[in-house]
Formats: sequence, structure tokens, C-alpha cells
Amino acid sequence: NFPPGIESISQVTDYVTPYAIDLFLNLVDILSSDNRNQIKTLDVHSYVYSITKLLVSILQQCILSTVLPDYSTKLMVASYKVIIDDYISFDAKCNCGVLMVIAVVHMPDHIMTDFKLKACLTLLKLDKTQENEGLFNFKGIMKNYTANLCIYLGILNVVPENILCEEVIDGIPVISFMFGKLVDCAKRCTGKPSQMLEVSRALILISKIMNTIPLSYVEPMFSHSLDYVWTHLDHFVDTVRHSAKTILENLIKLAYRHYRNGYTNLLKMILTNMIDLLVNRCTHYIALTTLSSETGCSFLLDQFSHLPFILLINIGDSSVAPQICSTYESLMAQHAKEQHNVSKWLELWVDLVKPLLSRSVAPITVFYQRLLISAYKIQPLVLKSIMHYQHQNGANELGALLGCLRVARKSGLPILSKDVSEPSSNGSKKKYWRGYIEFEFLESMMCHQSDEVRVSTLALIVESQKSTEIFSTWELDFLKKYFFYNATTQMPNTRQQIIALYKKALVRIKGSMAVLVRHITTICNRIKAEADSIQEGVLEELQSYKKQEISYKVFMETFFQEYLCCGFNSGFNYQRRSTCLELTVFMLNEKCIETEELERKWKLADTMSLLEVLCDSYESNIAMAYDILTKLPPTAFEFLQSKERIRSHILQTITLASAIKPTSATAAGYMLPIFLMSPYAREIILDITQQQIDFGDIYVLTVVLFIYLIEKGVELAKKNILEAVSRTPVYGYILCIRHLIGKRNFSSCEHWEYLVTKLVTTCKVVDEIVSPIVNNSSPEGYMPMDSEVIGSDKTGEIVTSQMVLVYAWRTTKEVSLLLGELTLNVPDVYNKTGEPFLTSDIMNTISEHFLNLFLETKHRGAYEQAYLGFCKFCEKLWRSSNEHFRTWPKLWITNILDVLKGENEDTFHKLCPTRRSAGLPFMMQAIIITEPKNLGNENFHVCMESLLNIASDTSEENLKSRIHAMNILRALFRNNQLGELVAQYIAQGVIIALDSFNHNKWGVSMLRYPTVRMRTLMLLGSQFGNVAFRNVDHKNIRSSKE
Repeated sequence: NFPPGIESISQVTDYVTPYAIDLFLNLVDILSSDNRNQIKTLDVHSYVYSITKLLVSILQQCILSTVLPDYSTKLMVASYKVIIDDYISFDAKCNCGVLMVIAVVHMPDHIMTDFKLKACLTLLKLDKTQENEGLFNFKGIMKNYTANLCIYLGILNVVPENILCEEVIDGIPVISFMFGKLVDCAKRCTGKPSQMLEVSRALILISKIMNTIPLSYVEPMFSHSLDYVWTHLDHFVDTVRHSAKTILENLIKLAYRHYRNGYTNLLKMILTNMIDLLVNRCTHYIALTTLSSETGCSFLLDQFSHLPFILLINIGDSSVAPQICSTYESLMAQHAKEQHNVSKWLELWVDLVKPLLSRSVAPITVFYQRLLISAYKIQPLVLKSIMHYQHQNGANELGALLGCLRVARKSGLPILSKDVSEPSSNGSKKKYWRGYIEFEFLESMMCHQSDEVRVSTLALIVESQKSTEIFSTWELDFLKKYFFYNATTQMPNTRQQIIALYKKALVRIKGSMAVLVRHITTICNRIKAEADSIQEGVLEELQSYKKQEISYKVFMETFFQEYLCCGFNSGFNYQRRSTCLELTVFMLNEKCIETEELERKWKLADTMSLLEVLCDSYESNIAMAYDILTKLPPTAFEFLQSKERIRSHILQTITLASAIKPTSATAAGYMLPIFLMSPYAREIILDITQQQIDFGDIYVLTVVLFIYLIEKGVELAKKNILEAVSRTPVYGYILCIRHLIGKRNFSSCEHWEYLVTKLVTTCKVVDEIVSPIVNNSSPEGYMPMDSEVIGSDKTGEIVTSQMVLVYAWRTTKEVSLLLGELTLNVPDVYNKTGEPFLTSDIMNTISEHFLNLFLETKHRGAYEQAYLGFCKFCEKLWRSSNEHFRTWPKLWITNILDVLKGENEDTFHKLCPTRRSAGLPFMMQAIIITEPKNLGNENFHVCMESLLNIASDTSEENLKSRIHAMNILRALFRNNQLGELVAQYIAQGVIIALDSFNHNKWGVSMLRYPTVRMRTLMLLGSQFGNVAFRNVDHKNIRSSKE
């Protein structure tokens, strides 16, 4: 494929060509042996494809070998054998079609006496039963349409165009004869992508040389070509669609050339077909775009004066609206180049859109707005024609106006860079933003009822082509006012758009501030150097820059203090607090406010407000508040210097950790690292634990404290589970340990062995307490009894069955997450001694916990949350430096499959046949999705093939195994992390799901609906539910290409 390679092979072609042909002949002999096992073992089919591809390249690109005629007969016969072999790929057959024709061309003279290029055309005349010993040297050649197709493709690629157009078969040119045959082949193989690709490429070649064929033969070919194009412009294979479009382009060029020469039938044929079908087919709008690029838009308007109106009306069909918009934009741009009268162009393309936009409904409005914006990109005068919309309240029109202005800002189209003022009728001055829109109008738009209008208004101010463009004073004030009114937006997507735009604004302010400082420095240096000759204009420019710098600083301080920090207070709703927290995190990460300024402006009240946010109901807010606290300067934590205050906070945190309410335990997990920053924290922790040994590391010491608290809770649970539930639930303590471990680097921890061993042992003991509850066949209780009182503790506090269950499954969840966090964060070896952190005993204990949990637990909340911890554990195993640990995940897959095949009855009886197999699908998912990519997904494919085989077995003794296999398959098909890996198994999965519809067992038949639904989603991508932008005539389906 590169000139030096071709030149090199050409130098040794007499050696390479015979060798390659001999190798090809040997492979064909193996194929002829019909020993399929040998063929499969040797991978003969792939070798045949490779050698034929090599031979085609050598014979077409390099200097031909002098010994080629001696091999031509054998080469042709061998190529034909490959073509009629049902097991060979179509690509290899196409290569052999080319080799056959090349072989005929280079036949020795005593075999082929006629002109060889013409003689190869006799291949087209072979009948199905025709014998030709002289040519093929064997009898009984049977040709099918696939063999014919390969030969046609070979002839098209080898024989010169003039021969194909001059020679005739049955009274018509060879090219016409072959065209008819190829069209017939296309009708037969339209569902076979590889064959359709080759047919479409062949038809492209023919469409290019149709201009050399007599006109009497062109018209029938032209009609059939159009039929092919109309049916394949929306083919499910991309290449076939593009090829059909290329064929259409060639046909249009041919028709338009004849049209200019006075023959109009061909072009009329295109126009008639196109307009007749110009309703609900995307393909014909594509054709219209293609036609305009060749003939020009003015020609189409002469033929169809109402074409723009027809296109706009058809936009109401949601299935073709995007393509109609693209066509309309293309025609509009084409006509703008041809029509020099701007008024007529606006009247034709823009004025028709405006009334339709006013009456349009939500799904279609965006397309009309898009057309106006596209028109503005072509002709900026469009903006003036829609400027009167600023005095109307319609959201559609306002959206179009703001959209045009946003395009101008982002693309650098003509728009003023400064605000202007004009006198009004009452004598006052109206101020216009950038010379277009009144300030009052923009300020009113920040409170518009339409979310789209409000977002577009903000985007208009924030977005610009230049990332360092300086904000005016009015724009900075606008940003503050806008935030005040819109920070509490209820719609999450709108709120995220607003936050994203404010982040852009902050980045732009930071960048433009640097530009201002640079300009001020440059001017000051210039003034010092030219003190005597400095001009007054330079001083005015310096004052302008300094004034702008001051306004920037004032804005940043005001926005940070009065708008963001005030939003931390508990009196605000979730929306405003979340917005303020996210923007504050962004400002600190991007250093939009200087450290010195932060130390000076930050108040202790703000710190206390953030500490209150740590008790928020939403963990996302808690995480952002904690992130802000970790980035604050030391001066923000003056309260940490008070020993009594810190002692009170730490005791309060421990109390929160033991609370029944889950959010209290979460708050304790985030609060604790903050309070441990105090210089008195170690002393306080030692005093609380009354430990004789000081572990040195405050984090380790605190973990030991919580282990001690857990042990006390376990002792109480062993005596009285009801009292433990109401007084000392341990899941909050475990959560706090998990947070501490995630923030500690264990590689330098001196007490790692004691700590890790103690943690794993404690988790094992805790799990033994709660496992009987979550492993119960009905852990949620029996309705309506689950809300009744089942007892009380010594203090008389009422305990319900629901409280016991929550205690059990949350404890199981936190134990699993802690073990997962522990294994993933702890390094393989200790830095100082080189000994392993996690010994075999510890790893065995952890794996035993997870395996028992997934196989025996019945409570969904327990195994669903344990899945996250198990994923971390599997990730650690797959990537472990210990070879023994790396084999565990693969061994588990093998063991599970063996259990489902009935080879381990004891384990099989532990599985839950109801609850969609409980934790078993989650266990398989965790092992599969964490498998490293460099292993080639080997275990995934083994797992899928085995599960599909088990699910396909309909015997009675395999009933439970089939249920488990189908549940696991459903989970794997649903897992988005597997992506396209599952695609090749969808067909078999659909068959299995459909087979279960008529099953007489409830356990199998109930799997049919979720299983079939999931396969349908993966095959068609259809969305269930009430989708507003759906055309009811299309019955909730997509085309196969979508």
C-alpha cells in the first residue's frame, strides 16, 4: 500500500508470484478435502482471505511475473472453487472473482485465441449447466447468484471501461448487461451487508461511466438506478447509504448534463419521483440536498415555486424534521449565493418561518428557531427582521431572537462591543446592550416563565468568541441579579445549565482580569519610560483599566460573600444551597479568589454554616461542603483551638455515629476528619478510649476508638438484639472507619498489621450477628405484621421489626463497603519491611464474607450495596501482584457455572430461586466488569456461552438452573459497563426469552417480560413511557440504523 513496497515486490515478482499461487492452490486442496475439523483447526478460511488479498495486490499493482501464464488455468479453477464454497467469506470470494478475470486475461495463446480482454467476457454467458473443459479443465460447473456477483465484480475491476462499453452481449453493451445482473443481485442480498457493500461499489463504478453509453440504453438503466437509490438511501449499513448517495450524485450529474444538451427526460424522472415521495422519507430530502448542489437552488425554485413552504409544513412530522432542517439550511445557503437581492431572499426563506414559529408547539419550536439562527449565520440582516420580537412575550420568538444573538456572540458575527444610548419619546435615554437590546428588556428576561429563555439570556451575556473579553459594569451587576432570582430553579437540567454558564463566567473573569493586569503593567512601564512625552489618552486608558479592575474585584468579593457563602445557611432550600456549594467549590479549585483575600474575607460564621451543611439530608451537598472545608486556610478554623469545644464536637460526632437515622451517621463520617485537625484531638481521643498505648497517628487512634465502640455494640447485640438496635447501632461506627481509611495512606502506617487484622476480625464478628436476619427467607417481614411492635429494650423504647431489619441490612452494607475500601486502598506491601499488608488469612476471610453474602442473603438492600464493595475487592484481586490472588475471580466463575450445571448440590441448595436469584447476578456482574481489558474479556465470553447453554436447556431437572442463568443473563445484558460486548449474544438471548413465554412453570414464565423488554431495548433502543416527541404513526420503533 505504499510505493517502496510495490517497487520492492516488483523486483522479485518472478519469485513471489509463483510462491503465493502455490500456497493458494494448497489451501484450496485442503478446502476440497471436506475435512471440516482440519479446516477449522488450521484456520484455512482466514488464510485463504489473506493470500487472495495479497495476490490481488501483487497482480494489480506490481510488475507482472513472466511465469503468470503458466499458472493462469490452475489459478482460475482454484479461484472458482473458492467462489462456490459456502464456508468462505464473501470478501475472499470477491478477491477470487478478480483473480479469475486476471487469469483469463493472461491465458496462454494456445488456450485462448481471441483477444483476451474480450474473451474474459465469455464468463458472463456461462449457463448453470454449461460445461467448458477447455476453459476450466473440469466438468459440471454450477453457478449461483453469489458466484455471478463475484465474476461481475472481477470484470468491472479488471476490464477497461472502453471494452465494457463497446462490446455487446445479446445486443446490448456489456456494461448494461452487467448492470441489470447487479441490480438483480442487490434485490436478493439486500439483508447481507458484505454482499451489499460490493454491489454498491460496483454500481458506483457503473454510474460513473454511464455517460459513455448510447442514450437509448441509458434511460432504462437510469430508471433502475433510481429505484435502487430510493430503496437504499436509508439502508441500515452506513457504507451502503453513502454509496447510494454517491450513485445519486452521479445520476444527477448525468441527467443535468443531458438536460443542458436538450434531453430533459432523465432530470424530469428524478424530480417527479422526488416530489411524489417528498412526505415522510428522509431519503428524499437527502436527494433534494444533493440535487441542489449540482443544479443550484434557483433551478429547483423554478420547478417548484412553493418548495420552501412544503418543507416548512412537513417539519411537523417529527420523524423527518431534523433532515428537513438540514435540507432547508442547505437550500437557503445555496440560494443566498445565487440571489443577490437580500429582500427577496428574506421574503422567501425567513418571512415564512416567523408565523409558523409563533404557532408552533414545544417539540417543533426548536426546529423553527434553528432555521432562523441558521439564516442569521448566512445573512446578519435577519436579526433586524425579527428584532420586534423583543416587545412580544412569546417564548418561541424570544428563543429565536436570543439564539441569533448567541450565535453572533460565539461566532464573531457583526455585533457591537459597547453599550449605546438613544433618546426616547419621553425625553429620557434608552440604554441598549451592544446596541441591539434594551437593558430593561434583558433584565425582564431573567425572570421569564420559560426556562429556555432565562438560560439563553444568561448565555447571551456570558458566552463570547473571545474567552478573555472584559465584562462591562452593567453585565457584572446583571450576573448578580440573575443569580439572586434563578439560583433556586426547580428543574435540575435548567439548574445545571445555569451553573455551567456561571462557571464559564468565572473563568472568563479570571482570564480577563489577567489581561487587565497585564495592560496596566504595560502602560505603567510605558509611562515611566516616557514620562515627559506621555499623551493624555494613555492616562485615560490606564484609568479605564484600573476602574475595570476595581469593578472586577468588587464583583468577586460581593458575589462570593453575599451570594455564595450566604447560601450555606440552613434556611435556604436544597436548590440554592446546592448551587452555592458547587460554585464555591469551583471558585476554590480554579483559584478565582486569592488566598490572602480568602483569609481576610472568610468568616467563622461561614465555617459554622458549612458544618451545619454536613448534617444535610443530601450527601451530594455534604460532600461539597466537606470539600470546601478541606480547602480553607487555617484561619477559618479558630474554633479548633478550643479544647473544650473540640471535645464537645467529637463527643457529638460519636453520638451522631450511633444514631438510628442514616443521615446522622453520614454526617459523622464527614465531620470527624475536620475535628481531627485540632491539635487537641489526640489528647481527647486518648482520654475517651483510655488507651494505654498511643499509636501516634491520630487516624489510627480514632479507628481503634470506633473498633472499641463496635465491640461494645456487638456484646450488647449478643445479649439483646432489641436493645442493640435502639441504643448502639454499629453501622454508623463502621461508616466512620470507612471514611477515615479512605483518607489515610497506609504505606507508612507502623501499626498496619494490628489495625487490618483487628478490622477484618471485627467485621467477621459483626456479620455473624446480622447474617441470620438478612438471610431469612422473608427478611422484610410478613405484611401487615411488619409494623407491629416486637418488643422493647430495658428503657422501654419501642422496637419494631422494621428497625431490626434496617439495623441488619445497613450493618451488612457498611461491613461490605468497608472491606472493599480496605482491600482497594491498602497497598500490597508495607514500605518499611516489604511484608504484605493483606495476608492470605485476611483475604480468605474477606472472600468468604462476600461469597456467603451473595449466595445466602435474601434482602435486596444488603446484597445490592455489598455489590459496590465486592467490585472493589475483585478489582484488587484482578490487579494483585500475588499470582494466587489473581486466580480467584476466574475460579469463582468456574465454580458458579459448575453449581448451575448441578455439580455441587450443597451450594446449589443455598441459592435463592426467587427474588431474581438474589445476590447471584450481582456477584457475577462484579467479577465480570472488573476483569482487566488486557485479558481480552476471555472470562466474559466463557460465562455468556455457558449461561446461554444452561438457559437453553428446557428439561425439568434443569428448571432451577435455568431460572438462575436467565436472571444472571438479564443482569449482564442490563449492565452498561459491558457496552457492546453483549451485542453478539442478543439474538440468542431473545430466542431464550421468547421460548419462556409458553413455559408451564411460574418461575420461568415470569422472567419473560423483563427479559424480552431488556432485549428489545438493546435491539431497537425504543424508549417506553409517554414521550412527548413521538409520532404515533410510527408505533414506537426506530430504523435499524438508529
